[in-house]
Amino acid sequence: LVLDQLTEKHPERPRYEARLKTLLASLAKLQQPTGLWPTSLLDKAGYPMGDTSATTLFAYGYAWALNRGLLDKAAYLP
Repeated sequence: LVLDQLTEKHPERPRYEARLKTLLASLAKLQQPTGLWPTSLLDKAGYPMGDTSATTLFAYGYAWALNRGLLDKAAYLP
């Protein structure tokens, strides 16, 4: 939500946008076929069940970024 507070011309905005895009691209690779993210992002085998709390927060982050034009809808909406 820091990006909501920074103007388009703020010198730190590109850094925050890049960080958000990198984070969301990394998370997309970890999403399970069910649509949920695993309880442990780095140990899927140890904790194979999906986590609805984290999934809700991640989905919010994706929706937030998509609604602000920070992510490619063709790549992320499916």
